[in-house]
Amino acid sequence: MTTAGNEAAARPPPATETDRMFAAVNAAFGSLGRACMALDRDFRVRHASDMFDALLGPGTAARIKGTPVESILGAEMFGPRGPLREALLAGETREGWRSVLHGEGAEARLMSVSAAPLQRDRYGI
Repeated sequence: MTTAGNEAAARPPPATETDRMFAAVNAAFGSLGRACMALDRDFRVRHASDMFDALLGPGTAARIKGTPVESILGAEMFGPRGPLREALLAGETREGWRSVLHGEGAEARLMSVSAAPLQRDRYGI
């Protein structure tokens, strides 16, 4: 019998330091039942937590890397004039905004989205 803990143990460790750091964030958010993603400056998905596989089907987390976030969470919130995109560009945080999570062939899901620019810690991470 395979459990979630055994599956995680069977995976190879993250390859880069950045991947290892995101894996720690992923574990924290996943423990709370939350999905997490990190975006680059062009608002493309740079990292996506494994929770996206549970929400939208196996392989989703890997598949959405490099995808514009508006194709996943909607142009209304993250398009060029979207309020969450504008808030992030202004260095602001937003919490609890309703959005629809879209996936390839998956049923759309209503989500609560919080967004914040990442701040560096004392080590510059």
